[in-house]
Amino acid sequence: MMNTEAPAVANEARIRELVNSWVHAIREKDVDAVMRFYASQMTAFDAVPPLRISLEEYRHNWEQCFAFTKGELSFEVRDLTVFAGDDVAFAHCLTNIRGMGGDGESHDFWARTTLCFRKLDGEWRIAHTHDSAPFDCETGNALMDLKP
Repeated sequence: MMNTEAPAVANEARIRELVNSWVHAIREKDVDAVMRFYASQMTAFDAVPPLRISLEEYRHNWEQCFAFTKGELSFEVRDLTVFAGDDVAFAHCLTNIRGMGGDGESHDFWARTTLCFRKLDGEWRIAHTHDSAPFDCETGNALMDLKP
């Protein structure tokens, strides 16, 4: 009997390694390193406009984020869950970003993050990412002060 769990376990472990490396690149505010995790034909549903973002626009959003944050940028992943097949995987987690903004204010907020991976030419790449914040149905305002 062939063990079909071994490849899935190895793929899940590889996705977890990639997420950890992605987090490290974000903390270092290294936009080139961050962008290496994404497939060239990726789509992002980012927490900031527009509604749907291409790879080039997503790079611009990271550049703006890194430029806005003065000094150290804290980026945390909590409750990471990974499901991995042979050539498609997805992960979801809570992400926290903290740092001093260019406005002199301390910023600290949690988001819900989903990362969808595809194995392309033998390498796992993020093909889709979705970040969101819960909102108040009555006011339509994002609830940026929620904590897990």
